[in-house]
Amino acid sequence: MSSQVEWSYSSSDYHLDNDISLMEVDKEPDCSGQQEPMHMGDHREDPLLSGMSGNELMTLIRARKIETHEKKKFCYALPTRLITNIPYISANDPRFHHLNSSLYIGSSICPTYSVLEANPSITPDPSPLCFPKAPKYILTEDPQYRRGYCYTTPITLTQESKATEVENLYKVAVPPGVRPVGYDTASQSYIMSPVEGMIEMPPGVPFAVRIDDHPDKIITVGCVQTLDSLCGYSEYPQISEVFHELFDITWGTSSTEPIFRLDGIKLNQRSQAEKPDCYDGSASLVITVEELSSGFVQPAVQAVTDEAQVILGKLLVLLAELYKIIVPLCISKQEWEAWLFRLMDVNALCCGALHSGFSGVQRNLSSSFNGGSLALVLGILTGAFHVDWNDDPNGYTLLIALFWLPPGSAVGDFLLAQSGLYLRISLASSHKELPILLPMMVFQPVGLSMTGNV
Repeated sequence: MSSQVEWSYSSSDYHLDNDISLMEVDKEPDCSGQQEPMHMGDHREDPLLSGMSGNELMTLIRARKIETHEKKKFCYALPTRLITNIPYISANDPRFHHLNSSLYIGSSICPTYSVLEANPSITPDPSPLCFPKAPKYILTEDPQYRRGYCYTTPITLTQESKATEVENLYKVAVPPGVRPVGYDTASQSYIMSPVEGMIEMPPGVPFAVRIDDHPDKIITVGCVQTLDSLCGYSEYPQISEVFHELFDITWGTSSTEPIFRLDGIKLNQRSQAEKPDCYDGSASLVITVEELSSGFVQPAVQAVTDEAQVILGKLLVLLAELYKIIVPLCISKQEWEAWLFRLMDVNALCCGALHSGFSGVQRNLSSSFNGGSLALVLGILTGAFHVDWNDDPNGYTLLIALFWLPPGSAVGDFLLAQSGLYLRISLASSHKELPILLPMMVFQPVGLSMTGNV
């Protein structure tokens, strides 16, 4: 393994999702990231809104509202007004329970916290923007989940509540707490404060919402997993083996180069301008949505050397295997069965496997540095709050993060604004070896999300 500095201060992640858009893709506003982000207290303003006047902000909000409204007019190429809803399947239906399966982890291992409440909100909202706010989540026993438990919160879907929620999401800003507040020389680690108004997700337990507080209307919004949280499942040996293969492909070994050094790897338009001897940015490894034409899904142009074809092919096989194993551990059985039906129904070709599955893989690579920001390293469309408009809203994205960082590093947070949840990784300064961290998150791609500073 190379000992150059760039290895020691890098992180890489993969997004596995489904790009299904066949409509024209609206271009994002011209935010090159060259402007200095605005400061407000001890946190930075959302880079997407940096330098915007009030009129420009409201124009952007109105445009997004119109776009969202237009996308909801059709489903399965039919006007939504012509589609009849089917009755909800009861949560007590044993067909979607894991109780009678030897794969059910059981209720003997109860999660630590029975109630999760938002961290205190100290900083006032930066009007006209607002910070994400988490509701209270209650631990619930639910045999629909392999874990046997999930954290749930009720939401109301009246026209008034939906209008208020949409208005807040269009104005959401990066909350205080995503950046280190100092450095502790004694422990040789960065000091992080809790993200204000949000809840840090404990690994291994799914989070879900109950629509109108109805027990049959539960939707999973996210779940964090690590190798430690997965060790109680029968699939753990297979997961561990595949993950270590994935790590070696990503970062290289004593005899192989890391994947981002393959000749011909091309970054997508989400990335900042390429720099000499710098590999930072996003790359679409399978398909992409045409940005400069009518917005159709097309195969992504990528490295075509013999070496690259072999390595990328193996990478896709590993990712397909992980998606098929990990996602069912994070969502309910009913959601997983519905998602499999959806994939077969639209004939979604899975990259890396012969069955229907995810069709898109995005690889993000960022070099960490003191005071670094993913919005500056990866580009506004990846590093700031954003919605993956072209992903299938019926499915789930699997985010896999692979770090090669020294002990005590401030890795950064992954935030789900609508749910008020975030993932935080801590590197203990007591580790003498460079740690191998393998956090994963399953989440809905059409929610507002962002990866914090690294």
